[in-house]
Amino acid sequence: MADLQVALTPLVFVSGMSLFLLVLTNRFQVLTARARDHAAEHHSAQITRFRHRIYLMKTAIMLATGSVILSLIAVVLGIFALIPLIRINILVVTLLGIASAIMFLLDVTMAANGTLEILDLREAETREEEIG
Repeated sequence: MADLQVALTPLVFVSGMSLFLLVLTNRFQVLTARARDHAAEHHSAQITRFRHRIYLMKTAIMLATGSVILSLIAVVLGIFALIPLIRINILVVTLLGIASAIMFLLDVTMAANGTLEILDLREAETREEEIG
């Protein structure tokens, strides 16, 4: 029974990572579209932030995709009952998934910090207008 559970674990992981990849790719698409808009308006500070965030999202997508590929390889190994190889594969898949999630969290943090900076600047400008 444990062997069957080890062999089926990658299939469950593929479903979860597919949803995570959908979130990542949608976020990446919005991020690149906003970066293009800012590049057209020549906002160099924002462009630098977008460059870092795009790199993070690209890395997150690559890691998540790698984990899905390795999960599918684990399924094939399960068909041939190579359980020790599956366990090693699942460990690598899990590490890739964790790394991808960390990249995603870094992007969310950068987006939030950038938005807070913009809001702080706007608030300071509003105060200056009220005083002056």
